[in-house]
Amino acid sequence: MIRIQLTDAEARRLEQAFLQATDRKLRDRLQIVRLAHRGRPHQDIAADLGTTPRSVRRWLNAHLDGGLTALVPRKAKGRAPATPPRLAGEIRRWVIDGPAAQGLDRANWSHAELADEQARRLEQAFLQAADRKLHDRLQIVRLAHRGRPHRDIAADLGITPRTVQNWLNAYNRGGVAALVPRKAKGQPPAIPAHLAREIRRWVIDGPAAQGLDRANWTHAELADHLRKTHGITASRSAMQRFCRQHGIRP
Repeated sequence: MIRIQLTDAEARRLEQAFLQATDRKLRDRLQIVRLAHRGRPHQDIAADLGTTPRSVRRWLNAHLDGGLTALVPRKAKGRAPATPPRLAGEIRRWVIDGPAAQGLDRANWSHAELADEQARRLEQAFLQAADRKLHDRLQIVRLAHRGRPHRDIAADLGITPRTVQNWLNAYNRGGVAALVPRKAKGQPPAIPAHLAREIRRWVIDGPAAQGLDRANWTHAELADHLRKTHGITASRSAMQRFCRQHGIRP
């Protein structure tokens, strides 16, 4: 068994990276290291994350060799996948309907980890979830289904037991669909999207082209210039978000 012993500073960095990770693969790899650091057996970590003990050992070794950066996913350059992506819908239907619908005399597919149809759908949704929030909510239900205490689930995912209970209640009421994150409606953006082209031109031409005596723009100065030219009040952070969304780099 590979032992992970982190200093307090390393453990804090790991926890921060885990809480901030938006990439599902990276989050799972960080979770492997977190749980191993807490002394959880490799086999249990693998079961929690829907992976294999071999994969657990692989990422623990990677962390030992290269730290957190060794866990960051890289885009594969290899050959195209053996199974064309266009077949995903059909294969998904095989799993949902079960082997009997395909004329096979068995109760479950060989790779299925849970027996009943509802649990199979849950497992499938978990393995396919790309959204971090959905992935974690499905993980809550999976671990609770296996009998893991709510307090331990909360500790594993860096959340509160109350949050665990909230999502279990949501799942009981509406199934997997009730766990899917919803986009906040909120207010319209402070800076209209149609101004992106003009603001980009400001940045390209430089402040001097706008009659300003400075070499480069800052987000605060762009926001101030927007107020003076269009009467639109936006904060520095709002301008920074707008520029990031539209690929504008002051």
